[in-house]
Amino acid sequence: MFIREKIEFTNKKEKKKLAFLGSLFVLLYSFLIMLIIWLLGVFPHAQIDQLIFTAVTPIDGTSSEILLSFYLKALVIPIILSLINLVLILKEVKLVLKTKKGKTYRIFPVLIRRPRLYILIYICIFLGYSQYKFGYIQYIYYKLSPPTDLYETNYIDPSKVEFHFPQKKRNLIILYLESMEITATSKKFGGLSRYDLIPELRGIAEQNLSFSHCEKLGGGTQVMGTSHSIASLTSLNMGVPLILNLPSFDSSSLKISSLSTASIKIDRFMEGGYGLGDLLYDNGYNLVFSMAEDKEFGCLGNFLTGHKNFKIQDYSYFVENGRIPQGYSVWWGFEDEKLYQFAREDLTKLSKEDKPFAYIFFTADTHSPHGYADEKCPKLYFEKIHNVYAGASKKAYDFVEWAKTQDFYENTTIVILGDHLYMGGDLYLPTVKLQDRHPYNAFINSAKTTDKNKNRLFTTFDLFPTVVESMGIEFNAKGLGLGRSLFSGEKTLLEEKGLKKLNSEIEKPSIFYEEKLMKKH
Repeated sequence: MFIREKIEFTNKKEKKKLAFLGSLFVLLYSFLIMLIIWLLGVFPHAQIDQLIFTAVTPIDGTSSEILLSFYLKALVIPIILSLINLVLILKEVKLVLKTKKGKTYRIFPVLIRRPRLYILIYICIFLGYSQYKFGYIQYIYYKLSPPTDLYETNYIDPSKVEFHFPQKKRNLIILYLESMEITATSKKFGGLSRYDLIPELRGIAEQNLSFSHCEKLGGGTQVMGTSHSIASLTSLNMGVPLILNLPSFDSSSLKISSLSTASIKIDRFMEGGYGLGDLLYDNGYNLVFSMAEDKEFGCLGNFLTGHKNFKIQDYSYFVENGRIPQGYSVWWGFEDEKLYQFAREDLTKLSKEDKPFAYIFFTADTHSPHGYADEKCPKLYFEKIHNVYAGASKKAYDFVEWAKTQDFYENTTIVILGDHLYMGGDLYLPTVKLQDRHPYNAFINSAKTTDKNKNRLFTTFDLFPTVVESMGIEFNAKGLGLGRSLFSGEKTLLEEKGLKKLNSEIEKPSIFYEEKLMKKH
């Protein structure tokens, strides 16, 4: 049982010293432990490139649920425990567990008489877990390696490629599904789930063109620099991964953001690249990017505006234009149900203009942790994320079916993509390995087709030239950026080099990448 006993101190100086050290170490240790618990619960599969990008870019618009869970677990709980420890020491009270055999064990407060030992233990835990979780030793090793020639050898500058558009330019709709995986189907169809969570999306992939890593339904492979939303979007649009090499940052390109984020905002973003938006805008397209989040999150707005005249419709835009009520906010801004409705309205309007359009919209309901379940979300499964996935599948299907009834559909390519792998730990059983999971892809009403869509190893940056060709656009090169079109007979870099080799080359510093693409001088 627990009993209270008095703590004996030799003098007041010792008491104050032990109170300070004990409370400080309780704060530090509990913060570290709760941070690990929070990461395991929210982002158990986060990678180091994602961690670095998030640390140095604004987080404006981040889901309040994610922020609240972080504040409660990683900040509030450690502070409370530290204060309790402080009060007990100052009041000279300790809580002791007394066993039936008469032995006693002090439970609280924590008294630190050998601070150097506890500092060493703390550092070992921190470094050990960081290596286990993020592999920072390998990261540092690659960053200190000689520069790679990956880009000098394999990068094809899209601005120097000759493109031939069809006589009647095709429209493009890209539906970017947050964290959507083709492996969320059941094992019967080649997936990894116990249930077929996405029957409608599975049907779309089966009935249309979908590229697979195997004979059954499958998808691409997530490589370094494509593991989070902004990196995936950059990779799709520019044909290269997104890697921030912190030591080489030019301070003139950075500024301290608002105190609310206390982060660093990137003003120049992939300025040297020529991407999908650049290509389509230069050839007379209306460009629209629509999402529920704040465009400042991860510098997404900067990236899009830096690559021609994208009309960015984010949370603030929808509020300012009266399409979302003032003060309304759920999840990352508003639910996907509204985003799909806005997409229908926007596309109806765009289709009446005399210019072809490219409309990209980004969903958010399936974001970790656990996803967002709206009123229409089915309640078929125990896990919330399973129901959210099922709801997302139905919403995407309904949108495609609506698009098929529209006059613009005949001359429109629709591409459905999962931006990256789901980062939570509640989608699959713990035995499922990360390397066996694959993001979703489907090409609907593509102007080009192929029967070589199985057993292909490809990454997000291979989708840049693939999307271009799906619009009936021809070009006189074997690829765009680092991407190789999956319609061509060209091997992708992943097929040539293998996953381990390609990842290591991406992680290494690159003079070409920094100076020519990121434009850091």
